[in-house]
Amino acid sequence: MKLNGPSFVADADFVKALEARARPFCCAKTETLFRQGDSPDRLYILEKGRTTLTVHTRTGDQKFGEQTLPGSVLGLPGVIGNVPYSLTATAEKGSELRVISKDEFHALLQSQPALTFHALKMLAAEVHSARRSVNKR
Repeated sequence: MKLNGPSFVADADFVKALEARARPFCCAKTETLFRQGDSPDRLYILEKGRTTLTVHTRTGDQKFGEQTLPGSVLGLPGVIGNVPYSLTATAEKGSELRVISKDEFHALLQSQPALTFHALKMLAAEVHSARRSVNKR
């Protein structure tokens, strides 16, 4: 199964609002940002470079992998739903991201409720992409 990378790309207004509260995060080496099954504690916005999202079976076999594009927001379903991350996200060496904590993200949504619509649009795009991938099997 393969997700359509652009489904993770947020619109410019949403990214701008996140970036205003996020801090820079540069990868001097390849780094795992979060692992499938981890408790969600932050979001990442890819500004430059590449990240790979993977899903593994319980036995550790990789089900799929997808590279993301700059502008992608990583970890949104887990942070919004307060459920474990459903993917593992790995950033390549030299990638530049911004990171915002779950608490800071929730505070942002409370202070700017219109951003909730942008988050819902992203979640809907991810669901649509995942369903399309399943239907292709």
